[in-house]
Amino acid sequence: MTKSNTRKGGRPRIDSKSVKDEFLRTYESLNARLITTCRALKIAPNTIRNWRKQVVFSKDGVEIVNEFAKAMTEIEELIAENVEGSLIDNALDPHGAPVSKIFYLKNNMREKYGENNVLEVTPSKLWFENKEIKQLEE
Repeated sequence: MTKSNTRKGGRPRIDSKSVKDEFLRTYESLNARLITTCRALKIAPNTIRNWRKQVVFSKDGVEIVNEFAKAMTEIEELIAENVEGSLIDNALDPHGAPVSKIFYLKNNMREKYGENNVLEVTPSKLWFENKEIKQLEE
C-alpha cells in the first residue's frame, strides 16, 4: 500500500526525505534558528517538532534511530561549539569584553569565582544569603 502525495484535506505530504534534507541544510545555514528556517521553507514549526520526536520501530519491534532528530542535534551542538569558541577567544583577548571573561571564570572555576547563594527557609519567610560552604557544614 503506497501513501498518496496528499492528505485528507488536500494538503500535500511533506514528510519526504528530500524535504527533510532541505530543512537540515537550511537549518544549518541559518545557525539553527527553527522559526526562521520554517518560514523560509513554508513548513510549520510543529511539523518539525513532530518529525524530531517521531519514534519508528522495525518489523521485529526494535526502535530505529531517528536520523532527522540526530542530525538536528548535531547541527545544534556544532553551533554551540562555535559560540563557545568565540566566547573563549573573546575572554582571552586582552581587549575582549569583560563579561566574557567573567562568564568563563564563573562557569569553569566555580569554587573560586562562582556565587554561593544559599536558600534558607523558615515557616514565615524566604531570603537569600551569601554564605561560605564551610559555614554550612558546621
